[in-house]
Amino acid sequence: MSGMPQRDFLRGIELFGTRVLPRIRADLGTP
Repeated sequence: MSGMPQRDFLRGIELFGTRVLPRIRADLGTP
């Protein structure tokens, strides 16, 4: 990562957890 602040990195992970994971769960059919 080219000088990316850790805060922004953690925010990216948070967005991943709140947007991508629910979609993956829905695709897998898990509650």
